[in-house]
Amino acid sequence: MDGRIILLALAVNAASIICFYLSVERQQWLAQPLPARPGRWAGSILMLGTVLLWWSQATFSTALFAVLTISMLLGSLVPYLAALRTILKGRQP
Repeated sequence: MDGRIILLALAVNAASIICFYLSVERQQWLAQPLPARPGRWAGSILMLGTVLLWWSQATFSTALFAVLTISMLLGSLVPYLAALRTILKGRQP
């Protein structure tokens, strides 16, 4: 396995989850959410790219499992990171 491709796959996976999150109406990072359709299309295309990157390093079932597991983890963390950002932003003078 090539470590650079795996790091790229992780970065693309994170970008796809962020695109999905920023296109949600109640997201907390931007003043206005991304337009829903383009944001979700971008997230979907990036997710497909993630699957292809992982597939180049492992079998398809392993690649799909890795993408889904990492996506669930990132999808759970991103809203908390946005809330933490809001809390820390409110504490600054």
